[in-house]
Amino acid sequence: MPSRRQFLLGLIASAAVVGTWKSTASAFSGEAGRSIFVTASDYKLCKKLLIEDAMKNLPRGTIFEIRMPPPTDYGRTHQMAWYASEEMQQLAVMPMADFVFQPHQGVLLGGRYINATH
Repeated sequence: MPSRRQFLLGLIASAAVVGTWKSTASAFSGEAGRSIFVTASDYKLCKKLLIEDAMKNLPRGTIFEIRMPPPTDYGRTHQMAWYASEEMQQLAVMPMADFVFQPHQGVLLGGRYINATH
């Protein structure tokens, strides 16, 4: 029987990377993201796995965010995603321990990271 981590990795891998982007040695243009549904008990693990997934899929040096829409269905439905856009490449990196509501975007922001791998 797969572990919870293996199960969540399978969910992430089965979700399509949405968006179109291209990268050159000096820039990222376009937008991209991948999301999954999560339970409250899986927040920390899902956030960690989504960061790992973004680092595998995005070009080196790309800034991306971990985002969550406000919960729906009286707090029972949750979704989490990594997201990268061309505009985001101008923002400062800011890892966060918890999600903070961003009213101008309408999302809960779980941190902004930079892909330092490959």
